[in-house]
Amino acid sequence: MHERVDVPLVTWGLMDYNFVQTNKFKKDCATFLNQHPERKEEITEALGNIYSNPKNPHSEAHKLKGKLDGQRAYELDYSNRMRYAICQECRAGTRQPRCLDCSNTPDNTVKMLRMGAHKPAYGRD
Repeated sequence: MHERVDVPLVTWGLMDYNFVQTNKFKKDCATFLNQHPERKEEITEALGNIYSNPKNPHSEAHKLKGKLDGQRAYELDYSNRMRYAICQECRAGTRQPRCLDCSNTPDNTVKMLRMGAHKPAYGRD
């Protein structure tokens, strides 16, 4: 079974971020680590990179467009991604529908949404 990486609050710049792992992300992560237990350290490092600076323009993360406008993807390797949203950016994007708790979620929340190969990571499974 996979160990959850808990980092509830990270300071970056002038904003503190609160990180939330959705149930789908947790399931994706557990499935991925069950299939690739040797990559646990790499996944922990990737989460640490996102948690230390979710907007870092020099990391493996990039902004998404189209139906996922307002979200970001972190490239683990050529085939696998972690998809996440910084709520403030997501609200500014054109993506519809929004998360069910969007109106109750603070701007400084970073939601870890999905993880895995392209189709599941981008919600096409």
